[in-house]
Amino acid sequence: MHSKYNENTDDSNQTDLISVIIPFYNEKDYFDECINSVLKQSYKNIEIIIINDASDLIYEKKLNYYKSLHPDLIKIAKNEKNQGVSISRNRGIDLAKGKYIAFIDSDDQWFPYKLEYQYKLIKKKKLDYIHGSYFIIDENKKFKGYLKAKNQNFNNLMKSCDIGLSTVMIDAKICKKNKFEKISTKEDYILWLKLSKKMYYLFGDERIVAIYRSKKNSLSKNLVINIYNAFKVYKKFEEQSFIRTLYFVIRLAYNRFNKYGKISQLTESNLKDISKNFDLNK
Repeated sequence: MHSKYNENTDDSNQTDLISVIIPFYNEKDYFDECINSVLKQSYKNIEIIIINDASDLIYEKKLNYYKSLHPDLIKIAKNEKNQGVSISRNRGIDLAKGKYIAFIDSDDQWFPYKLEYQYKLIKKKKLDYIHGSYFIIDENKKFKGYLKAKNQNFNNLMKSCDIGLSTVMIDAKICKKNKFEKISTKEDYILWLKLSKKMYYLFGDERIVAIYRSKKNSLSKNLVINIYNAFKVYKKFEEQSFIRTLYFVIRLAYNRFNKYGKISQLTESNLKDISKNFDLNK
């Protein structure tokens, strides 16, 4: 699925359709920033697929308002009952008509060059998959740091999931054959592990392309749920023995603690270096 880099290849002028999938459930605080960051992308040949996961009527009206502003760009599919992000994303994948699929959660944001930059890199390097680096901010928009993406293989991923879902772009054919598992958290982790066994590696680019919002009350912050789902990842989906599963769960928790304890902080000394991420033509 992943080919070696070819310096003589440059298909950056192609305008393949990119499908942007956004699962949505009662996001009252940050969705405006999310959808506007997608609408402001410099890459214009996109379709935006919002899966309304049985949100309250007030939020359904907000989604319909955005669709009325961009009727040819935004598509909305509604789940009759709340299904969770896995089923919602899978429904979006089924509806997607693009050559590539990009995911963004309804409380995250993209920089305006995200799709164009990654699309050009995919074409230049003949990639089927890419993930990027991202800023981390809290609920008060205070910058907490950033995580730098790197190439990931199966062995590395088994230790720690260092891929930001909202930074991923993937070939739609691959996505339609490899769906998200129904689980309350770590559904993306399971998918990346699956893909890492089919590819040489999952390409990671250091350009910062997204802003991830760290929310205190998010489901992914629930320690008990995370430990339970981590156990399921290794025991059920990776078919590890009970002892090895315990080992992997403990190691994952340890690496997660260290990862968020050692997030690169934004200081005056490194802001200058990071600023190059905003230059699309670099």
